[in-house]
Amino acid sequence: MINKQKIVTNLVKLYRKLPYKLMSGLLKNSYYKFLRSDIQNRTVIKNVDGINYELDLTEVIDSAIYFNQSREPDTTKALKLLCKPGMIVIDIGANVGSHTLPLANSVGDKGKVYAIEPVPWALDKLRKNLALNHFSNVLIHPIALSDYTDENAEFSLRASFKTTSENPVNENGGLSESWWSACEKVSVKVDTLDNFIVKENIPHVDVIKLDVDGFEVKVLKGAERILQSFKPIILMELAPSWLKEKGDSIEELLSYLIKCGYKFYDETTFLEVPEILNSVSKIKSDSGINVIASATELKK
Repeated sequence: MINKQKIVTNLVKLYRKLPYKLMSGLLKNSYYKFLRSDIQNRTVIKNVDGINYELDLTEVIDSAIYFNQSREPDTTKALKLLCKPGMIVIDIGANVGSHTLPLANSVGDKGKVYAIEPVPWALDKLRKNLALNHFSNVLIHPIALSDYTDENAEFSLRASFKTTSENPVNENGGLSESWWSACEKVSVKVDTLDNFIVKENIPHVDVIKLDVDGFEVKVLKGAERILQSFKPIILMELAPSWLKEKGDSIEELLSYLIKCGYKFYDETTFLEVPEILNSVSKIKSDSGINVIASATELKK
């Protein structure tokens, strides 16, 4: 029997590689509607690569895990290669645990994964997903990381992305009104990663996964001692519009890491990207890419 869902999913992968994406909003909604057509329930439990998830099929991340085994397959593969048994990993922007749980699997019982997530909606789903499994090496922390400390700061944050949602970034690189209307007002403790490591008595850090919707510069500036002392490998998102929205720039982010002794690598090939500033200049205003930053030569 022909698997229609697999065929459509493969067509979507080809579509994403096209330089021009016509009718992207309409096609996205039709795609998710088609995927859900044979599913009776909105919420399902599914085992993916030995890990159990409670998935809401109206959510983008959950639907991607259900139908494609991962929201970010290249990132998932890269993290699996980078993270070895016994390592300590910091997942900053853990969301529902789509990377947290595979990371826990990779580092094993002798390793640790510290999941940092400040949004209550995501925290609830992350805890539910963790409870469906038997990992004893995941520690969830409901805080935000930045370059300053505050016992009770307020943010407008979002972790839920519906399959019917519009692209949050418009053609001019600004956030749409629909993005802001869907945000949660979050009151949360803010700390630096440097302080967090000391308070939690973490002996070293091997890998950092960083995806915080434009707060990347602030998080990394609050981790200067960690970057200098431990030189952890960083897999992070580079999204110019999100950084600009938070008052920073992609040039500032890259220059800071270069000063800390880092070089940049493609997350798929692990090949060095020597002219990183030139490469990121080609990122479209409504898009972003993931890269690996490492202070030592990266090999697959």
